[in-house]
Amino acid sequence: MATIKQFNDILKAFDFEQVIGETMFEKREDIYDLNRAELTLGYRVTGERIGVYASPAYERMKRQMNPSAGGWVDLKLTGSFQGEITLRMIGKANAIVYSQDSKFAKIIGQYGSDILGLPNKRVSELIENRGFKSTLQKKTKEGLRL
Repeated sequence: MATIKQFNDILKAFDFEQVIGETMFEKREDIYDLNRAELTLGYRVTGERIGVYASPAYERMKRQMNPSAGGWVDLKLTGSFQGEITLRMIGKANAIVYSQDSKFAKIIGQYGSDILGLPNKRVSELIENRGFKSTLQKKTKEGLRL
């Protein structure tokens, strides 16, 4: 059992932001999957639709390929853009989601940067249903030696 001074020293040394960042990195595949799920439905992080197709013929083809998007832009043809979604940590507890696909800059230029990331409902799903909360709790307990 730790003394009050020892526990105080542990608390001072504990870096919660670092633990959040480590948890985000550990759960990155879930973040990718949840982002892909939003794209598959044709939604931006903001909850707005990504866009409409300029060509009715192309929209019909895409609607057949992915009925889930309902004819809205889903940013998936070959799958390389969505397949290359990745996470880059910015500081201890912040990250950006981007794609390593060669079309990334062109797609962001055309549709905006708010196509990648998680809307609040997906963040809640990540925390509650994808193990983020339990992983964060475990890492916190370990860091605090509880």
